Parts: sequence; C-alpha cells; structure tokens
Amino acid sequence: LQVATRTRALSEEIMERTRAEGARRKSEERLLTAIESISDGFLLFDSEDRLVMANSRMQEFFLGAEGSFVPGRTFEEITHDILAKGLFPDAVGREDEWYVDRLADRTENFTLTKELKTSAGLWLRMTDTRTPDGGWVGLRTDITELRQALDDLEAAQGSLMQKERLAALGQLAATV
Repeated sequence: LQVATRTRALSEEIMERTRAEGARRKSEERLLTAIESISDGFLLFDSEDRLVMANSRMQEFFLGAEGSFVPGRTFEEITHDILAKGLFPDAVGREDEWYVDRLADRTENFTLTKELKTSAGLWLRMTDTRTPDGGWVGLRTDITELRQALDDLEAAQGSLMQKERLAALGQLAATV
C-alpha cells in the first residue's frame, strides 16, 4: 500500500514537472519570438560580458559581420571583429583607442547611449543598460531617417540665413 501510494505521488510529481517544463518552454519560445519581432537590434550579455543572445536584426545592421554575434563570445571579441572589418568609419585607424573609450563608457555608466554611423551608411542609436546581475542589455535603433531629416533641416536653416543676409544687404544697398 505504501509503495502504491508513493508510486502514485511520484507519478503525479513527474506529470506536474512535465507540465511545468512545457509551460517554461512555451514562455521561452514566446520571449524569443518577441525579441526577434522587434525592429531594433537586441543584445544580451551576461555578467562575464559574454553574449547570451542577439536577434537577427543585429546581423542586418552589421552586414559583413557574419559570425560575430554568436552566443558565448565576449564583448571584446565581437567589438574587435566589427572594428577589424571597418564597420565603424569613425574608428578606422584608431581602433584600439575607440575600443578603450567604449569600454570606459561601459564601466563608468549604468546606461550608455551613443549615435554612430556604420560603413553601410546607417546611423544607429546604441543604448546599453546594465542589468541587476551585472550583465548588459543592448538595443540598436536605426535613426538614419531622423538624422537625414535633421541634416536637411540644418541645410534649409543655413540657406534661409544666407537669404536673409542677402536681403538685408540688398536693403542696405538700396538705402545707400
């Protein structure tokens, strides 16, 4: 009787664990689907600065960096790959200095936001935030259209100021 009771209890426990594992797997799949669905690039680093995951949008932003965003690789390895491939024009010729600056930013700040241009002409807003366990979450947002609109606005303002100066000069000449 005790064996039968214990067997039944173990069987129920196994069934409950199986249900819980299935629910955990479904939740994990939903989370991965959600991360893959966002339009931003997504990175997650653990407390040892190793990549846990990156969505496919990261690969789209960094064409030519195939194989860089592999789980288990360190931030340093990934960054050096990207720099060696010349994917950040501002860093070309000063890769080590650029990396040291980036690393200093990550150690000094809880949240870090930078805007950088890629060799493909994309402007990315790069936001990294430290997690409570010492890891990092990174988002890479394409702001190319915004930067283009700002450049166009600045050009229009410059043109308007030039026209205003010419108009004022014309009025002065007419007065003279």
